[in-house]
Amino acid sequence: PLPTSTVAPGRPAALLGRAPGSVAAMRGHRAGPLVLVATVLGTAVWLCSDSGLPFVQTLLGHAAATAVARGARGEPALASASTTAGAWTRQGRGRGVAMEASATLYDVPVSNNGARARLIIYAKGLDASGAVGVEPPSVLGGLGSPEFRALNPQGKMPLLKTATGMPIYESDTIARYLVDAHADVAPSFTPATPELRALDNLIARVHDVYLVALQACLYKATPPFGTFQSRWKALGELKRQVKVIAGLASEEGPFLTGPEIGQSDAALFPTMIFLRHMLPKFMQPGWEFNELEAFGPKLLKWWGHMTGGAVPAAGRVLEEMQVALAKWDDSGRWDAILHAGRQDKADRTIFDKIISKEIPSEIVFEDDLCLVFKDIAPAAPVHLLVIPKRREGLTQLRHAVADHEYILGHLMRVAGEQGKAAVGEGGFRIVVNDGAEAAQSVFHLHVHVLGGRPMMWPPG
Repeated sequence: PLPTSTVAPGRPAALLGRAPGSVAAMRGHRAGPLVLVATVLGTAVWLCSDSGLPFVQTLLGHAAATAVARGARGEPALASASTTAGAWTRQGRGRGVAMEASATLYDVPVSNNGARARLIIYAKGLDASGAVGVEPPSVLGGLGSPEFRALNPQGKMPLLKTATGMPIYESDTIARYLVDAHADVAPSFTPATPELRALDNLIARVHDVYLVALQACLYKATPPFGTFQSRWKALGELKRQVKVIAGLASEEGPFLTGPEIGQSDAALFPTMIFLRHMLPKFMQPGWEFNELEAFGPKLLKWWGHMTGGAVPAAGRVLEEMQVALAKWDDSGRWDAILHAGRQDKADRTIFDKIISKEIPSEIVFEDDLCLVFKDIAPAAPVHLLVIPKRREGLTQLRHAVADHEYILGHLMRVAGEQGKAAVGEGGFRIVVNDGAEAAQSVFHLHVHVLGGRPMMWPPG
């Protein structure tokens, strides 16, 4: 039985008990359910009134306060809970209901950036203790709603709203806040030495700046992909950055920096879920996916540890993301994406042999994207052909999509430069034939540059 006392009418309940662990309960001047007031470590935790007056909650020792509050509601107390550093105050009204203090992470299961924060939340048990809840952005009206953008002007996930109401966005900042605010709850996500902490930060930084910045090339319908307009080049750079991270990973493990899980593990694990699910979709001649080649032995060993049951929070994140990614698959998300559902399966042409130097040609210009050579059956004194080195489905101009804008613009610029170089101040004509009826004979997109004689109009 708990000791009780009476509060004077019209005044909020107050508790001044100081004995560590003591719990007292008070009733307001109106009959009703007990309003719980607890002390943890000698500090008042719950101060409220069931008469509808404002209450103040000072949160120290969240675990005890949460357990006591749950008991007051007739719910089972939590077997384990975390404590929350610091204190907060909140004004509100209620009718004898003890309100718990908690932060909220706004996120969806498929988000690898949000999953970074969720992994930390799950590993520390912050969701189970009530310290941090997870809600979809739709509860605020969605990413584009005024309510959401008032908290995150970028309109992106994840977003954390702390117990004090402070909004925090950007996944790295959220993750570091969670680790800092709940530093007394294991695991710490903080390696033991300055060198290991520096390595942890370095891997997380490379992940954020050089890897995540390119991940849109795996699932976004149109460019740009980071600083790349070419999906193929972005995919190549993404694979290179995975190798950079693999080179930084600990030889001994089992985590990226050694024996302790860190921020880098929380950051990379959800992104690895993306990579393992999506990279195989881009298999084609010139890119046959090989897991060992893509990730290397150290990352594969680390992946096995993270998914083998040693880190239950990682298993939970994996399950959440796999369910969400399966829905993306079912929706046909990759069907129209170049190099995934939309692959170039047409036969090689004579131009491929010219590009590979299997057959000779009179080349007048070459860079990493295109080749310019003289037509072997010229229709004018100057007759150049400008072709992309990678066809990427451009057998005809009609097959161009947004992914091709970078190469189409490049071909036109080079055609203009080479035409001017060939004819000086004279005029030249640019021609692209599309289809057999338009006299296209080689089904690898090419731009004709014609000059050195007067041109007639209309062309015939």
